Parts: sequence; C-alpha cells; structure tokens
Amino acid sequence: MNLFGLRTACQTRSGWNDPAFASNWDLWLNESLREHARVSPWQGLEDLIDIVSTGSEYLVLPGHVDSIISILNVTTNSPVRRTGDWDRTQPFVYAQRTTGDVFEYDLIGVVPTIGDPAGYVVVRGSHASDTQNLYVTGLVANSGASGSALALSARTLSITATGISPQTLSTLFTRFTSIGKATNSQGEFFFNDAGASMAPLAWLGKYDDNSAYKRIQLLYKPAAQTTFRIRVRNKPEPLIDDAQAPHPAVKSDFLINHALHLFYASQEQLQKSGWQAQKASKILADETAKDSNHDEPHSQISPHLNYDPDAPYYWQ
Repeated sequence: MNLFGLRTACQTRSGWNDPAFASNWDLWLNESLREHARVSPWQGLEDLIDIVSTGSEYLVLPGHVDSIISILNVTTNSPVRRTGDWDRTQPFVYAQRTTGDVFEYDLIGVVPTIGDPAGYVVVRGSHASDTQNLYVTGLVANSGASGSALALSARTLSITATGISPQTLSTLFTRFTSIGKATNSQGEFFFNDAGASMAPLAWLGKYDDNSAYKRIQLLYKPAAQTTFRIRVRNKPEPLIDDAQAPHPAVKSDFLINHALHLFYASQEQLQKSGWQAQKASKILADETAKDSNHDEPHSQISPHLNYDPDAPYYWQ
C-alpha cells in the first residue's frame, strides 16, 4: 500500500479527512514506519561500520544511523557494553578522562556536526534548484576587552541557499548547536570546514529537518587508531510522495493502527489510543510467530501426537 492508500485508510477510520490535516497523517505514518523498523527490522536496515578513534573519548556516528545494536573493540577483540553513571560508579576515571582499554559506552546526546569548526564554514548544495533558507545556530567568540564581555555568545544565521554554488558563512562559529531547514529540498547540503582543508563537518539530507549525529562517550578513553566495529540500524527512508510505498516487509495494518494510536493520543482520547496501540503490537507479534512457524497461514503449530483412541478417559 502506498502513502496515499495509507493516509486514506487513516482518514476513513478516524473520520478526519480534512486535506489541511493530511501532513499530520504523513508525519504519524512515518513515525510508525520508524517504530516498525525498531521493533521488527527488515533485511537491509542493519549494517556494520568501522570507526577509527582519533584519541577522543567521543565517537560521532554517521547521520544515517538510527540506533546502535552492538560495539566491538577490534583492537583488543573485546565487546563494548552500554552502561552509564560513571560520575558515581567510577568518578576518578570519569573526571580524569583516563586512557585505557575501552569496555563501556554511553549515549551522550545528538550533535549537529561531526566536530567543532577550525575556521569559516562553507555550505554547498547538490541540486541547482535548491534556493530555500537554511538556518544555523551556534556559539561565536567575543573579542571584547577582558572582563567586559562574555567569552562566547549565541548567534543564529539565516542563509539563502545558492544551489550547487558554494558559499561561506559570514559568521565565524566556534561551535554549532543546530543546523536545519524548513522545507524538503531537491538535493542534499554539505557543510565543510575551510579551516581544516575543507573537511566534512555536517550533512543535511533532502528530507531532513536538521543535521543530527548520534554521539557516544567511551570509557576508558581510547588510544588513537583504536578501531571500533559497530553494528547499527539505519534510518528507514521516509514516505514523501503519494505513490511511494514502504519496504514489502512492512505491514500496512501496523502503520495504520500505530498512526491512529498517535492520532488519538494527540486528541487525548487515551482509551482509543491504547486500543490502537494494542492492535498494532499484536500485528507484529503475530507475524513474528508466523515466521517462526515456517510461514504457516495461522500463527500456531498443531503438533502430531501419538495417541490411542481406545485408551481410558480419551473421550473425556
């Protein structure tokens, strides 16, 4: 079922078929698609990536990563498990950022760039017709006399994209806190650090609202050139066009019921929302059991039993 059919089903079942409300259904359907990928991923979503540490205690994952499944320290051939609360459980190594063999990690938020810029930032699009506004917010260093101004202040800069022609940001940022755009674009946008030989700094996909990279913190702090092999689950491609359909493994009934669950929750109709959530969960649970039962038409196995019909109490 394509996006138009999914949206129509949601409108019919809920009674909310106002064309002005259609974008909300698209949003909830894409949230449901991501939930399907999280609970019941299909083939092709998972991948292995290798990241070589520069000696920092942080690793920044590529923008296409949605979640982490496992991490292996290839250098020491040992697993890296997720944990946290190091400031309480291991305060010394946490405070001192001690270097050693990495055996634990923790998610430490989402950042808009791979790292902090060393100079002015250059932005370039991949499609000539992209001329919409881009918005960047970050910190800049003040040049006031000592004691007369704050060391850093926040600035927001609006940029009118010039397609494939590169342009340099007029503000010298020392750190970015957000990079985004208001509408979908025809292509992608690339941000490069002119102060570091045009090294990649951030990326905005054509369907992305903002640049976002998952960041993890490592314990202990790894030595430079330590290699980490990370099994990740990638973000599913969002449904944008009416004729676009999700992956064949995605259950349309799940998307519809889960989108209705989100709709009723937004309307504070919590009982209806709970019913729809239960229906959506059962759809994936039934399909999982069906797969484990050799794809039988019903999610159960009726085993063949050896029995004696003449045995006592058989008919009771």
